[in-house]
Amino acid sequence: MKEHMPYVPADTVLKDFNPKTVILGVILGAIFGSANAYLGLRVGLTISTAIPLAVVSVAILTILTPIFGKPSILECNISQTTGSASSSLASGLIFTIPALYLWNYDAPLLQITLLAMCGGLLGVLFMIPLRNFLIVKEHHTLPYPEGTASAEVLIAATGGADCCYGGIGWCGHIAFWESSLGHNYDSLDEWKQAKAQIVELTPMTIMQNALHSFGGDWSWVPPKAATIAPADILGARHRSFWLDGVCGPDMAWERFIARLAAHCRVNRFVPGSILQTVPTDYTLLGGVADNVEIDMA
Repeated sequence: MKEHMPYVPADTVLKDFNPKTVILGVILGAIFGSANAYLGLRVGLTISTAIPLAVVSVAILTILTPIFGKPSILECNISQTTGSASSSLASGLIFTIPALYLWNYDAPLLQITLLAMCGGLLGVLFMIPLRNFLIVKEHHTLPYPEGTASAEVLIAATGGADCCYGGIGWCGHIAFWESSLGHNYDSLDEWKQAKAQIVELTPMTIMQNALHSFGGDWSWVPPKAATIAPADILGARHRSFWLDGVCGPDMAWERFIARLAAHCRVNRFVPGSILQTVPTDYTLLGGVADNVEIDMA
């Protein structure tokens, strides 16, 4: 049986539960829930709101990007799930509460509200233990088509690249995202949210590219370059990075950098260390994979 792998790994830190997402979910839930309740009372059936709410949640949070910043897939999921659960709760009410009136029992509004709140709370509490059985263990037999469709909407609208791949540079940098850029951010969390941008190349990188690609003529190396950033790496669905030992006969620096990126404390001054926080294919080839032997003679 294939192991259940969530789209966002459990150890990935992304924005999720916050007032913005909850308030939006409540508002959308009230609108869609009211419409669903009216439809159910009029024609005797309701519609599923999970998929349209996924689209609407992403659209609204994207519009609010200039104010709150770009939403993460988890934020969109919170809003969509809150709204969808509210709509489902409304459907549960209209198919049960009318029976009280058929029995000539005039249920007060407060009682109906409390019943709805208790029903929603019970649903959440029951889902906590059932998730392991119905989703994690049975994911290969229970496809959940509506939930899958909603997830695909969220992934398509807010997900990052399908794959991010490359090598680790001299100072542990990835692409042209260099160690010195760590000084531009006050914290590791802020650094992780940095997006692709145009950066100025350091003298070390200019000379490195001149030696490897332009016969040592540094004047051919452009002063700036477009580069991916930590947010792009963390947002990709798959990552593959390697060191292959083709940068010269002496592999000492590559052997050192390969191990530094893999084992040092995750920090913004060794960009490659960010790969420790997410599932990554990390490949060492040739002399880079040889054991590191220290000879003090």
